[in-house]
Amino acid sequence: MGADKSSELVPHIIFCMGATRVEAVPELKYASKADLSSFDYVVVEQIVEKDLPEVGKEKFVPFQWVKDCLISGRMHPRETN
Repeated sequence: MGADKSSELVPHIIFCMGATRVEAVPELKYASKADLSSFDYVVVEQIVEKDLPEVGKEKFVPFQWVKDCLISGRMHPRETN
């Protein structure tokens, strides 16, 4: 499966986990709301601390965390560095 196809599956996976609204954008600047407080989670492929905004960085989770939650059938604590 190509990268484009797998990235299209991410919102569907998150809906299966019980989300009521999912927004998928290639970069944060394209999100409908610049205020991160309006989001429960911001899922990224991999967390790079230096690239995270100072305000709202606690909202970011790696996609691996999403997969782990889905596989185990329960919400794991958010990873912290």
